[in-house]
Amino acid sequence: MTCGGCVSKVKHAVNSLDQSANVHIDLKSGLVEVQSRHPTAEIVKIIKTLGYEVTNVTEGT
Repeated sequence: MTCGGCVSKVKHAVNSLDQSANVHIDLKSGLVEVQSRHPTAEIVKIIKTLGYEVTNVTEGT
């Protein structure tokens, strides 16, 4: 991600899947943190659908 528009696009896509999702994106590091009731795989898929690479996926406890 390179701009605020990218951040907005990712947040909108995740929130379209889960309106109650908490999405935090650090543009400088490219780190995306999502708290959602949906499985991680679904979140990753929706972000990849937007054309972004997803690496180092971890699930919270």
